[in-house]
Amino acid sequence: MEMSDKSAPLVESIDVDIGSAHGLVCAYGALYVVVSGNAAQGPGFYRVCDTDGDDQYDDVELLKSFAMRQSKARFNSLTMRLQNMLIS
Repeated sequence: MEMSDKSAPLVESIDVDIGSAHGLVCAYGALYVVVSGNAAQGPGFYRVCDTDGDDQYDDVELLKSFAMRQSKARFNSLTMRLQNMLIS
């Protein structure tokens, strides 16, 4: 099934220092991001918000940092459940 131009999703880049995103969920008025690289404040779980109501993300908050070793598997997905989010 082909998508027409009218139904194609709009993809926009965001102008915040986050980088190396592996999992994204847009929920509760924010963008939640799993970062596995050394971008932003290092590997972790981040919330990205629009703080001034201009429909542009402008604030990055580290919610949980991850201690990662090069030999270990990296987190690469984010799943939203009814009551919480699961990072895997």
